[in-house]
Amino acid sequence: MRTGNGRKHNPRNLSSSDSLGTRLLERSDNVLWTIAPPGILLHNFAQGRFLELDELGYKAWGYLDGARTVDEVIAQSLAAAGAASTSSAAAVKKVRTIVQTLFANGFVEERKHE
Repeated sequence: MRTGNGRKHNPRNLSSSDSLGTRLLERSDNVLWTIAPPGILLHNFAQGRFLELDELGYKAWGYLDGARTVDEVIAQSLAAAGAASTSSAAAVKKVRTIVQTLFANGFVEERKHE
């Protein structure tokens, strides 16, 4: 996962202690993306930020639709990546870190209740 924008940034910190797992996050309308095998390249044009995700990050990005909790996104991303990685604590931590980075840099946002 690589980020870039040329500016200093103080990300919002999300941890399991503040209910990250139960939050409903969705992709921001300010993000353009393109497939960059084996992953995806994201551009938050409102903030001038870029983020390149690997294959696992790409899977997580696809599930961040505002209809699933972060815990569900993690489980589904790992299941889509293959059964061997679903039980790995390191793999769970990696996806959680990806989601935290996406949120902290404005690529995803908490779903607005209508």
